[in-house]
Amino acid sequence: MLTASIIPRMLGPSLFGDYKFLLYSFTQFTSLIGSGNNFLSVELAKNHYDKILISFYWTFILTSGILASIFLIPILNSNLYTTLFPGQNIFYLWLAFFLTFFIFIAQVLESMTDSCGLTKNGSIVNLLARVISVIFLLLFLFIFNWKNIFSVFSFSYISAFLLIVGFIGVLKIKNIPILYFKISFYDLKQKFNSFYKYSSPLFFLSIVALPLSFLSRWILQTFGGSLQQGYFSLSDSLSSFVITFSNSFIPLLLREFSISFNDKDINHMSSLFNKSISFLFAISSFFSVFLLLNASKATLLLGGKTFEGAILPMSIMLLYPIPYITNNIIYAFIYSTNRTVLLRNVMVISSIFGVLITFILVAPKKYFGLDLGAVGIAISMVFVTSLIYLVLLKYCVSALHLTWRKIIGNHIVVIILFLADGVITVNLCDFCIQNSLISLILSGMIYSLGAILIAKLFPKLLGISTMEVYALILPRLKKVRDSLIS
Repeated sequence: MLTASIIPRMLGPSLFGDYKFLLYSFTQFTSLIGSGNNFLSVELAKNHYDKILISFYWTFILTSGILASIFLIPILNSNLYTTLFPGQNIFYLWLAFFLTFFIFIAQVLESMTDSCGLTKNGSIVNLLARVISVIFLLLFLFIFNWKNIFSVFSFSYISAFLLIVGFIGVLKIKNIPILYFKISFYDLKQKFNSFYKYSSPLFFLSIVALPLSFLSRWILQTFGGSLQQGYFSLSDSLSSFVITFSNSFIPLLLREFSISFNDKDINHMSSLFNKSISFLFAISSFFSVFLLLNASKATLLLGGKTFEGAILPMSIMLLYPIPYITNNIIYAFIYSTNRTVLLRNVMVISSIFGVLITFILVAPKKYFGLDLGAVGIAISMVFVTSLIYLVLLKYCVSALHLTWRKIIGNHIVVIILFLADGVITVNLCDFCIQNSLISLILSGMIYSLGAILIAKLFPKLLGISTMEVYALILPRLKKVRDSLIS
């Protein structure tokens, strides 16, 4: 959150939009390589010390990175460069490209720590790396007075480097053969056959869907410019905060689903899916609803007055984490059960549909669009992601012998309960307190107490039992009591 507040204020809406556009553009390259990352996670969860698997995957990543670089060179040296990246500096393009590749390496290593049951250690590394990199960001800002894109790129490189070193250290301490690169041609061929069988639908999906995702942001950049891109990027940053917090459970679910599927334990998978989708829907809704009701305060606190135009897209994008996180639970189930063909078919169709909606909402009126800028792409993302969730959920509940209507009904009730809690607390605090920051903090505390009461009264809606609520709350209440007594 600190980073999300500092960087927009350092750069302003237009430069912040350029920075985010470049990163998003080149993330599509690494996402194409990363479409096979779930194969690594699923297989590594079964055998943490599979040297051949690790060596094969590093070979695949490095080969793909070299090919991507070779592919990019002629594009950046042709007239196509100015069309694909309007108004962008070529030096920052290369910085963005290599940065996204290093970030991807860090993500691969993090998924390895999760697959090997080292999530706690990996989380500590993640926290320390972020704290140290933020210290460097503050030094750039206050000591060297760097207030440009280069300083932000420098901060991002430091963060990625610290993560890579930290995750390698954790895996090496646990004797995971993380830096094993020796593989015979026979083993390479064997692993590639398994890899291709699992990942080929995902590669096809990436080849189609990722350029379409880039096209959506390119439409915003072309028709809305860097300013609208900046408004949307700030909205996406706060939305990503909610996603990051709730999404930390997903690697654990992928590992559990993989183990249960390998053991043919359909009952455990069904129970785990039902419980996790209710719980994570509640967690994401808890944050999203509260921030939605405080969208104007959050926008001004993060970006300042120069980002006032981001308030409406911010309000819309704060709904995005809810279907996004629940979709990731479904993806974890699909990946672990090798049903990647289904995911490919649904995502390809939805990606095409999403680009069409984005064009209609973002394009100017002379192209028969509605000229909504950042608001338009926010609406498109929330709508398409929600549609994907409803379609894939229908399939999953059928495979796991659950009830689709019951799950959706529970979701609606949870949203209503959190909305009622939020509307009452936010309006009450705004009426009594003039300072927006104090009002935000106090309303958050009261809203959280209301959420605890909801969890106590309706635990099953949130995917937990009454005993689990007591186990979560009572030890903390005792600590508070003991500290007050002392």
